[in-house]
Amino acid sequence: MEVENNTADKPPKVFISYAWSSPQHERWVLELASNLRQQEGVDVVLDKWDLNLGNDSLPFMEQMVNDDTVKKVLMICDKNYVEKANKRKGGVGIETQIISKKVYEKSDQNKFVAVIREKNDDGSPCVPAYCHSRMYIDFTSDATFAERFRELVLWIYDKPIYPKPELGSIPNFMDKTIINPGTIIIQKRVIDNILNGRNITQGSIKEYFEEYYIKLELFRVRYSDEKDFIEDILKSLDEFSKYRDEFLVVMSYISKYEPTANIKVDIHKFFENTLAYLNRSDDATSWNTCEFEIYKFIIYELFIYTLAILLKDENYDVITHLLNKEYFIKKLNQLFGPINLLSFCSLRNHCDFIDSIKKYGNMLSPQAAFLKERNKSTNINFYYLMEADFMCFIKAETINQRWWPGTLIYLDYPHRPFEIFAKSITEDYFENIKRIFGFRNVTDIAALINDFTNNKRMLPVWEGRDFNLAILIGYEQLSLSSGLLK
Repeated sequence: MEVENNTADKPPKVFISYAWSSPQHERWVLELASNLRQQEGVDVVLDKWDLNLGNDSLPFMEQMVNDDTVKKVLMICDKNYVEKANKRKGGVGIETQIISKKVYEKSDQNKFVAVIREKNDDGSPCVPAYCHSRMYIDFTSDATFAERFRELVLWIYDKPIYPKPELGSIPNFMDKTIINPGTIIIQKRVIDNILNGRNITQGSIKEYFEEYYIKLELFRVRYSDEKDFIEDILKSLDEFSKYRDEFLVVMSYISKYEPTANIKVDIHKFFENTLAYLNRSDDATSWNTCEFEIYKFIIYELFIYTLAILLKDENYDVITHLLNKEYFIKKLNQLFGPINLLSFCSLRNHCDFIDSIKKYGNMLSPQAAFLKERNKSTNINFYYLMEADFMCFIKAETINQRWWPGTLIYLDYPHRPFEIFAKSITEDYFENIKRIFGFRNVTDIAALINDFTNNKRMLPVWEGRDFNLAILIGYEQLSLSSGLLK
């Protein structure tokens, strides 16, 4: 291990205090001292090397502890050492009188360290009475010797075991123009709980969703004149991007590692709560419906990404719950009228502000273009967003509602089915299709396709462009497998 030596001219001088408890213990101390000298450049003073036969050991020990050139003193603590130290017996007792006096005087506190070689019957470190509240290094396990040796060397060279990070810049939230929701700590706790399989994981996920929902209020944009209003929305959404990405990380961990029955309930509850942002806040005395615009996009973006993540991980049980469970609105809403039980389609609303942006206004689907532009800063493949969009479109049709799948204008492969349908030629995957969309069999899929073919239902059209529903569903392959799909 290499440690920068700030005293290159004079290597650190260290005295080792220990008891001659057994030949094995003496060999261990000798090996430790040798490693420090030979490997780490530490000038170790040890009685076996520096005390000649016939010399008086007590003056030598007293001199080493009091010597100003000795920068560090290691006290190798086993039960024999502790007994002699506490009873002030022998050479260890002499050293203890000197060391304890210095410790109690609180002078040069960083000069002494207890190196633990044994533990008491109760598992506590075996240290002299005067050292109970002091730092020690635990060498009781040979399995962790290398790690503890590193800590010892760093201490000898006055290097921190855990370097203090450099001071960062002033937090963004000190600037009132920057939004800092402050949920990142909860996010890290959620991920840590998930990865370590803790039984508090469910509670921490629920806490995260609740706090995240509350902090969405920070992104509200009050209406001013039209030009400034749209600029303010874009600025707020730009700041929201990091907050969105934080949410997507949590969703990715949940989808991969936490497929419990209650998770789907918590995710549904979160999106159900977000619908409150499509209405005036409780404390608002005046408002403009334009102020809901930013939340129309935020809710849709979070929802479509959530479905995309779940699709990628084939977490179909949660998808089924989100697309089939109704969403309850606690109070009457100007956007939805007197209805307080809504389908998942309530999470996808047209955003007028995007149409007003010159960059997107002339595109075939401004909202899809805006979503795709923002997708560049994520690690979620846009394919899964298109698949989620198409899935929502099909599900909405089965319940006689509308979902506009604008992302499909970016289909690079319009002549092959989406993954979820392509895999449904096998019975187990087809069961997922049946649960999500409410299909009883392939015949129900055929009936839906025929409705579009016969103009009973209308496909989305972008300036003459549409898509082939049968191909994206993979109907031909499904019909060939229909004998297997009950």
